[in-house]
Amino acid sequence: MKKKFVSVLKKTRKKISKYLSTNRLFLSFVILSLIETVLLRNFTLGNTWDYKPFICDLALLILIGAFGYFVKPKKQFNYYFIWMVIVTTMCVVNSIYYVFYTSFASFSLLAALGLVGEVGDSLTEKIKFVDFMYIIFPFVYAIIHTKLKRGSYYHFVSKVENSKKMFASTILWGIICLAFTLVTMTGTDASRLIKQWDRVYIVQRFGIILYQGNDLVQSLTPRINSLFGYDEAVKNFKEFYTEKFSQEKKANKYTGTLEGMNVIFVHMESIHGYLVGMEINDQEITPTLNKLSKEGMYFSNFYPQISVGTSSDTEFTINTSLMPASSGIVFTQYFNRSYDSVPKILSEKGYYTFSSHANGVEMWNRNNMHPSLGYQEMYFQDSFDYNEKTDRLGLGLNDVAFFYQLQAKLEKIETEHTNYMGTLIQLSNHSPYAATDWHPE
Repeated sequence: MKKKFVSVLKKTRKKISKYLSTNRLFLSFVILSLIETVLLRNFTLGNTWDYKPFICDLALLILIGAFGYFVKPKKQFNYYFIWMVIVTTMCVVNSIYYVFYTSFASFSLLAALGLVGEVGDSLTEKIKFVDFMYIIFPFVYAIIHTKLKRGSYYHFVSKVENSKKMFASTILWGIICLAFTLVTMTGTDASRLIKQWDRVYIVQRFGIILYQGNDLVQSLTPRINSLFGYDEAVKNFKEFYTEKFSQEKKANKYTGTLEGMNVIFVHMESIHGYLVGMEINDQEITPTLNKLSKEGMYFSNFYPQISVGTSSDTEFTINTSLMPASSGIVFTQYFNRSYDSVPKILSEKGYYTFSSHANGVEMWNRNNMHPSLGYQEMYFQDSFDYNEKTDRLGLGLNDVAFFYQLQAKLEKIETEHTNYMGTLIQLSNHSPYAATDWHPE
């Protein structure tokens, strides 16, 4: 019995030794990529040793790596290196994105890459070396490849490797690991994965690779649906709203109370409702808002409904009463549509409509979207004068200087137009911005 056990042990050791010696490139790819995903979770979520996302990432890397066996040994490095660059890019982008938004990047945001220039002056304030440390791994992999090449590894493997057999056995192990993820997945896990509404949880539970792959599918689905199901979607849309508009409109105590009044909508960046009425050391946090809430109508049961478009989604919803896109950004992907909006409706009633922001007009594609929403005039960064050193805070003109210069413009509008509606977008609280000792005088 002992001799049989020793014999089995020797055979097993020999098989493992042979596998390790003939699959170094594949194993290096899996191990290095896996380390990257672990480090990403460590520096963002802090759940380094959580085995569930680890196994899921491992399963997907094994499945991806398995297809490398269909490539000739001498060219396998190219296949694995491309995937390693993809994983590395994924980690770098998500690491930086998490620093700013405490979440993970989406393919839907690719349409907004042109906006980086608008915040470029603030990027260096938060980005650290750890956000780029993942770039080291492709270089390490290239060094491993060079050493294997010098040691005649590829020549040896090309003689002994059975690609079909290796593919089948590797795929099997990948499926076994993935099956563990599926078996341990709860109904809540599945719901969050399918709906993609909690990106942090998905990465925490399933790892970055499955999250990013799922996000790619979610981002492409609207494009595919628009190509193959557009007519049906339009039909359902028209039927739904035809029925809604045919219903008798019910009046309430607010109906008609603001008829003929001018409208100024102040979009306050990064300010939450709980701040209204709050005091710290007997000092009001929002004294002006407190006064306004007592003088007029104040609705505290108001919740933001935003997708990846964040600030722009808020503008879209407040102007159209429509929900933002479940994937993608309305302002960058659906700007060339015709919307029934507050500015358009008021324009038809003879109102002069305008928008104003201390940032560049290209931010969130407002230069195209605001006219689509019905704004007749836009007063953005180019419309203001300011000193870069004293008046700039974060992304543009600080709020005090912004509203001070707006006063003259508003007085002119008041003189030239009987009725007007304007949207004024604050900027100072908008992240990212550098730490500063600036304070309003």
